[in-house]
Amino acid sequence: MPMGREAMAIRLGGDTGEPPLGEDAGAAWFCLFRTADERGRFLERLRSIADWPPVPSVERGGLRRMYGEELARREQAGDSVGALLIRVRWWGEVMRRPYHAYKLQ
Repeated sequence: MPMGREAMAIRLGGDTGEPPLGEDAGAAWFCLFRTADERGRFLERLRSIADWPPVPSVERGGLRRMYGEELARREQAGDSVGALLIRVRWWGEVMRRPYHAYKLQ
């Protein structure tokens, strides 16, 4: 890895019976950041998502549609970070599953 780069991997895994958003079941992402501060800001966003309460089952259908539309918009705009954060929100709020973040060296 080039000097001055920070790397990490994000993994979503496990079966909850709730369908994933997009093709996310068992998915993993490799993330490169220019600086440790940039990586730190991203991790703060992940932590804030992890603190949100789970969504009741009666609200999941509406969230699936809303998050699916937002995911498509972000992917079309080339916003890969935003798209990943939408997937993490779905994973934690609706599927009630944790994500795992690993620092790579």
